Amino acid sequence: MTYRPWAAGKFLITAGLKPLQGDVFPVTPERDVYLANKASARAEDLAKYYPVPVGLSDDELAAAVALLRTYTMPVLTDPAPPFRDALDEFASGVPEDIALWKREEGKEWLAAIHLCAPNHWAAAEKVGRDFPATHAPVPRMAALNKAAPSLFQQILQQGPMERMAWGVATDDRLNHHPDAPVGVDPADWHGRRFDAATPRLWARVERQTLLPVPGHELVVFTIRTEFVDLAQANREDRSLVALCIEGMPSDVLAYKGLARDRDVVVRWLRT
Repeated sequence: MTYRPWAAGKFLITAGLKPLQGDVFPVTPERDVYLANKASARAEDLAKYYPVPVGLSDDELAAAVALLRTYTMPVLTDPAPPFRDALDEFASGVPEDIALWKREEGKEWLAAIHLCAPNHWAAAEKVGRDFPATHAPVPRMAALNKAAPSLFQQILQQGPMERMAWGVATDDRLNHHPDAPVGVDPADWHGRRFDAATPRLWARVERQTLLPVPGHELVVFTIRTEFVDLAQANREDRSLVALCIEGMPSDVLAYKGLARDRDVVVRWLRT
């Protein structure tokens, strides 16, 4: 198991920044699954998954992509589709989603985001907004919102960092945009329905890296989503996940889509 953010037995909403360890773009056997998801999302509606950047110059976008290329060279299928810009081209060739955070004259905002594996939120609703507005639906964020400017400065000064985020999901589909594609039943697309008769549950884990762009007040943010099948997890991990869910406040349970099914999920994890 690559990541175990539930190991503390308590669900925490913190910055959790640590110095970067390992590759920004690790190569795994599931690579083709990620790239197929990106191709499907882009074919559906590119603007839905990569809205037009806000307040980002061509030079800044080029500098961000140049930095990303120092960490890996994406492998694209042939023939390559038409790309809107260099960020679209790069992001389409790696499993990770990519965002760019910018600061100017003391203000910071989400300047660009290429998000083909959204976890029940829409990129178009976030681009151009500052940190508190971007995270407005997330409960218990007051301390992080207050610390956002100092965290941005910390990343710029101290170099590449990483953090973890996680929750549970009743399917292992990467794309959970809140708006279902045309012709797909919205209820089925939304998911988050646990059936005790045929239980399926995964830990949806995000490894996020934060990379300062030299010469700019700009941070590249990558998101790599992985799934851990909790039906296959050992008893210790299942028990720790149950403990985390059991201790979640009601507003966090609601945000994570667990308010209705918490008790039955916890019982199943402990069987």
